[in-house]
Amino acid sequence: MKIMMFSVDDPKDYDQLSAKTYPKLGLISLVGYARRHLDWVDEIAFQYGDMMLDGQTPAGVGATVAAESPEIVCLSALSYNEAAFHEVAAAIRAAAPQTLIVAGGPYVSSSRLAVLEDGNVDVLVFDEGEESFAALLGALRDKRGLDTVPGLGLRVNGKPFATPARELIDPLETIPLPAYDLIDFDAYAAQNQHLRSGGRFAPLVTSRGCPFRCVYCHALHGKKTRFRSAEHVLDEIEHLYNVHGVTLFYIYDDIFNLDKQRAKTICRGIIDRKLDIGIDFLNGLRGDMMDAELISLMLDAGTYYFAYAVETATPRLQDEIKKYNDLDTLAETISTTVDLSDGRAVIATYNMVGFPGESEDEIWNTIRYNLSLDHHIADVAVTIPQEGTELYQIAQREGYRPDGSRTLNYAGDAPLSASSLISRQRLTEMVDTFKSAFFDGRRISRLQALAKETGPTRQQQYLGKFVQGYLNISDGQSHLANAALLTGGSVRQHAFTESAAI
Repeated sequence: MKIMMFSVDDPKDYDQLSAKTYPKLGLISLVGYARRHLDWVDEIAFQYGDMMLDGQTPAGVGATVAAESPEIVCLSALSYNEAAFHEVAAAIRAAAPQTLIVAGGPYVSSSRLAVLEDGNVDVLVFDEGEESFAALLGALRDKRGLDTVPGLGLRVNGKPFATPARELIDPLETIPLPAYDLIDFDAYAAQNQHLRSGGRFAPLVTSRGCPFRCVYCHALHGKKTRFRSAEHVLDEIEHLYNVHGVTLFYIYDDIFNLDKQRAKTICRGIIDRKLDIGIDFLNGLRGDMMDAELISLMLDAGTYYFAYAVETATPRLQDEIKKYNDLDTLAETISTTVDLSDGRAVIATYNMVGFPGESEDEIWNTIRYNLSLDHHIADVAVTIPQEGTELYQIAQREGYRPDGSRTLNYAGDAPLSASSLISRQRLTEMVDTFKSAFFDGRRISRLQALAKETGPTRQQQYLGKFVQGYLNISDGQSHLANAALLTGGSVRQHAFTESAAI
């Protein structure tokens, strides 16, 4: 049995400055689990593809499938790749009519059975997919009906049908290492334009699930956090470091520091094992739940990038979106992280504008909050309600209607505002104002100083290269062409982590 797995993307949606892609843990975790739990797995030949990495078009994927003639093609997509997903499914169906098309990932798990309105898609794997995927393969091999396999979507008598949901996997240690042998780490390193390091990197998930109920998030991994043991995490890091030469780790947890003692143990383990690595917390830190000891340990373990989600500095909206940030404590955390980093790390905030019912004055609250602090980067994203979230329902009640299918930016150059009080054009202007006010000469000078960092540790090397990429520095000059510094703003997806669903 030949199974081809594709991470669906559309390279034309990105410019070269923002185009970057990562090994897809969801897909290779499915393969790792199948290898461990199917005693006949030697009969399966797995192939892995990433459309962004390979620069493939939907037609190109169809041609590849036609040439390889697999029995099964698995497609994984994020919500904003909806249009590309259906184009790819159509291309595969046209090129290989007999191939079974199985779909999963965040897009499928959020849109559910609606995906089956596309007749080119045969089977869906919802949410946490390892057990469901292995059971699906077993049922197909034994020629058993799929309607008794939990965790799937399919058609029964021509109508979309969902089988019973599957329990979340607990403990997580029962999931083996992902199939890292399928990953071309050097190819990914060459595509990571934002970093410019050339170093091998990997995403890492040390826990699944989040107990908070922020309205903009999908709950793909449930509302109970399941933690991998510190030893289990450290063994995976060491495996990637020693076997695959990975020296940079992106942490994709929902909240890495929810269990602070466990987080500290992981950091101490990295230090004790003398692993010279860089760590990027682009996700997964709850700023009002940090302490100085953890920050210091994270720095000593190699962290060069801290990102804290502010979202909004208006208490009313904090309650509305159920983020419930303690803004005073968060401000203290940001200041402490800046002070302790002492040139070893970049500290960033994530902010959102255009919430349903948000006013211009409330956006100014968020701008002023960021201006009052001494961090390096303030990332501002236009709020795009994603289908399957509570925010989407709230926005719809206020008259929000997305234009066409979900993409990185529904509305092109003018962001689509979810606030009935702010027009698209005015929101664009306010995003530009936010960036212009924050990235003043002093902050740019501080970033330029960090961009000169060259080593000798991996942490220092990755810090310098990251900032060079962020500022688009070439020939020693900063061209300030990074998307985060341009008018119009980049869209940050809060549910961007590739889940264990395919």
